Amino acid sequence: MHQRHLLAYLLLGVALTTSCKKQDPILPKQEDTTKTEEPKAKESKEEEPKPEGPKEEQPKPTEPSGEEAATFPIPDNSIELTGYPAEMLLAMLSSKQLDQPIALGETQISQTELAEIKKLSDKLVKESQASNQLEKHRALFKWITSNVKYGHILDTTIPNYNSAYSSYKYKNAICQGYANLLKVMCYTQGINAPVVNGLAKFRTVGSPVGHAWNYTLLDGKWYVSDPTNNIFYEAERKDKFDFLLPERLDFALWQDDKLTYIYENKELTVGNVHGEAANGKLIVPYSIGGFRITNFNPNTLPKSIREIYLGANIKHLGVSGNRKLLYAGAELEKIAIDPENKYLEDYRGSIYERGEGAGKLLLIPARLKKAYLKAEKEIGKNIIYNHQGIEELHFAEGTEVIMDYAVEKCPNLQTVYVPQSIKTIAPKAFAGCDENLKIVRY
Repeated sequence: MHQRHLLAYLLLGVALTTSCKKQDPILPKQEDTTKTEEPKAKESKEEEPKPEGPKEEQPKPTEPSGEEAATFPIPDNSIELTGYPAEMLLAMLSSKQLDQPIALGETQISQTELAEIKKLSDKLVKESQASNQLEKHRALFKWITSNVKYGHILDTTIPNYNSAYSSYKYKNAICQGYANLLKVMCYTQGINAPVVNGLAKFRTVGSPVGHAWNYTLLDGKWYVSDPTNNIFYEAERKDKFDFLLPERLDFALWQDDKLTYIYENKELTVGNVHGEAANGKLIVPYSIGGFRITNFNPNTLPKSIREIYLGANIKHLGVSGNRKLLYAGAELEKIAIDPENKYLEDYRGSIYERGEGAGKLLLIPARLKKAYLKAEKEIGKNIIYNHQGIEELHFAEGTEVIMDYAVEKCPNLQTVYVPQSIKTIAPKAFAGCDENLKIVRY
């Protein structure tokens, strides 16, 4: 690099990072347009650097101010869930005092349909002369496994294979319908039987398959009930921990005045934010019920919340394809990450997964106007998608190629700053952005 280029580089600094991924994007099939010459971009205008261009200092890891540091949750002696998913879920379920039946919640059924199923359940329990919950469950479980057949989802004569009522009425179901029916029948008898979704290792070779089953609380003890396959055993059996692998539970484990806590993606998760926060700032707790919270993936977020503070405990913001903050956080201006967090980092406003090289970009707060991207040799498709807030975007020195659809549908993006290291900007690198978009080299 010539001396004058080096001097310019030191004065201007390295532009940093941010961007967002579309959830499961459906993209047009495009040929790879990587070239060594500059594109004839129709959707943007490239300009030479101007004296008033951005002069950013060499970026450093984000360090919280004294006031901000005080807003992160304080680590405690809570239990960090480890081991098999079945082991983790059982630990949380066993800590709960469930004196009353859990509401049916996600399982949809009308009062008329519920009454019809209750009539059958009452009859089965009476005929079996059951004297405790274990015997009641046995009578209900036996009826399902003896009468409901595994259906074919292409059979249009069955309205809904997942429905508890359709499974009862037509005696045809797939695993979700079996589990929902057992849950409803148990509910009519005062028995808790939440539905679990996850993976099952039915075969000794090959990948686990998606499945649904139940955890049933019978006379104070948890059992695993799989009516689809006529499988029933004590949940504490360690030799079964690697057989059925729960990834999601269909009811909330805890709830307070602001947050709902669920089991999702094999993590104790903040699944909903329903309460307002002081001064628009939400501080996510370190733990609940004695267990460490490790996933923040709320389905809803009040519009009044503009800032979120995450401690060293949070490992995930959902997973790819299910990152709900991309949509729930439409008014979000800032996500601050405790510097002690080993899994996530706040990189000049954007949230990255810590890792080798640049790390993976997880999301950019929806109201962030100036975004920086870490240096990556090639910026692929949909690194930023449908971001309504970004007005200015900076690519870092070391970036060489910006592919088609790298940044898509960002209508308020006005200026993009690219470094001298850029070799190729594909013609549709900024598809769906302002047609007067300016590209400035620094």
